Amino acid sequence: MEHSEINCNLIIACRKGHEKAVLRDVMDLLFPSDPKVRGSILSSGKLCVETTLDLKSLGKLFRQYPIRNLLSIRAVIRSIEFPGDIITGIRELLKQTCKDAVRFRRITIKIRASEGWRQEYFARIAETLRECYGGYFEGVIEKEGSLLLLEIKIPLK
Repeated sequence: MEHSEINCNLIIACRKGHEKAVLRDVMDLLFPSDPKVRGSILSSGKLCVETTLDLKSLGKLFRQYPIRNLLSIRAVIRSIEFPGDIITGIRELLKQTCKDAVRFRRITIKIRASEGWRQEYFARIAETLRECYGGYFEGVIEKEGSLLLLEIKIPLK
């Protein structure tokens, strides 16, 4: 199943080669609280999970019942089709999010040079990034297939 076919609420990073086992354990953990939970393997070491549970409930479950080989969990708070220009895409993601009053303590951009990122772009979007600071969340911007995602980290400890 491809990412575009499933509404990803969570992107889960796991050790490579353990995707099926981690996905099974995540489904087993979430199913009693959310019988409509769905999941798939996005790529090597990445899982996509669709759930209706809120962030507080998810954080509590994952802290209470740790899963072996699970590295990190990020909640997708906004995604857009990649517009072809990284700067335009990042500004679009952040403008709408900042209007919704979501603030970040730190924002990390995980886009490779092969996907079109250049370090000098950071200065060009710095003003847009500054508008979103002053909060609690740790944000991550990454490109997954044809989508640009804005995610927040869910603490596991």
